[in-house]
Amino acid sequence: MTWETELLLMNASRAQLVREVIRPALAKNEIVLCDRFYDSTTAYQGYGRQLDLAMVRSVIEVAVGETRPDLTLLLAVPAGVSRQRLLARQSTLPFMRDRIEEADRSFFRACRQRVPGDRRSRARPNKASKCGRHRC
Repeated sequence: MTWETELLLMNASRAQLVREVIRPALAKNEIVLCDRFYDSTTAYQGYGRQLDLAMVRSVIEVAVGETRPDLTLLLAVPAGVSRQRLLARQSTLPFMRDRIEEADRSFFRACRQRVPGDRRSRARPNKASKCGRHRC
């Protein structure tokens, strides 16, 4: 599968989720928690897959429209810890890893280097918080 196809499929699914689940829940004043939403697509497909950022953002815009997170948490987990957790899960659960989990270290390094939580936190204080070992 090409990276562009991955981007389009993920956002087709997201468009459906936004319209069928997220917006109705928000209309009822419910709290909605999502993982891998707007900012993660920018990080994974834009920076990790090195797709054109303007294209990535345009596709996300079509999928989510005006539905945006009020808060984004960037969970800063060291690569070694992440790998240990993945291996531990594999030994106890019958599951398949997804395309993101299958990516090599250079992919995650590109994502991390281009999306530093501290800089985003200063630029968008109500939108991003970096969560690490000692704070969130």
